[in-house]
Amino acid sequence: SYPVSLGADGATIGVNVSSDLISWEDADADTVMVSETNLGDGRALRAVRFNPPIGSGDKQFVRLRMEKK
Repeated sequence: SYPVSLGADGATIGVNVSSDLISWEDADADTVMVSETNLGDGRALRAVRFNPPIGSGDKQFVRLRMEKK
């Protein structure tokens, strides 16, 4: 889950994953939005999940990627 600014037109947020914190891959195709809840202060809380889920034995690090269009 992560907050997004509802007024940030022209900005996109993506998800990257890494198993070693050195090389990062775009994981947008492997994520599904579960919900988006308006927080009432100009932000929304977006919840996503991985599909398929990350395996229990696999170590994965996740970071958000912000881009301006």
